[in-house]
Amino acid sequence: PLPIARVSGHGNLNGHLTAMRYADWALGEFFDRVRASSYYNDTLFVLVGDHGFCLQPQLTEIDLLRFHIPLLFLGKGLQEQFGARHSTVATQVDIVPTIMGLLGEPFTHQCWGRNLFRLEARDPGFGIIKPSGSDPTVAMLRGNKILVNPPAGGDVHLYQYTLYPKAEIATANDPALLEEMTTLSGAYIQTAMNALVNNRTGI
Repeated sequence: PLPIARVSGHGNLNGHLTAMRYADWALGEFFDRVRASSYYNDTLFVLVGDHGFCLQPQLTEIDLLRFHIPLLFLGKGLQEQFGARHSTVATQVDIVPTIMGLLGEPFTHQCWGRNLFRLEARDPGFGIIKPSGSDPTVAMLRGNKILVNPPAGGDVHLYQYTLYPKAEIATANDPALLEEMTTLSGAYIQTAMNALVNNRTGI
């Protein structure tokens, strides 16, 4: 039995939407309890998703919306210092450096990511995404551009995307950026695979 009403009327999405409603309820219960704790004002809470749902429209061959997930940092004074919302492109490798930066202690890390609150103002962020499993497709995002590199033999595509107020995609005609992003994404993936194969991911 669930403490919330199950979602109905949305076909095969009912289960997904019910899970989201339960997660929303559970987070509300959690924060209602911890607000009364002695450690609440001294704690950085980080909430992040694993992946989104495969919903229409499927933006590009990589299904961009499946990789569009929330990342929330909640803590005393954060909104006053950094604002309520950022649209910087990031991936999960950026989470640890950002957490360590927010904690304010000197630290050394070997993460591939960056502190998202210490980027230059003109930096739109970037990320490399790849579906799990055997799908070899790789994509690189930089700002509102996404490059999709399909399996060997397929054509590399550069798109410009928007997510709000409506998810849309259009072909980006920028040969120089296409070449640059193709080179960078290939180097990133190759370096990561070499480090994994040679057990040097922490070096």
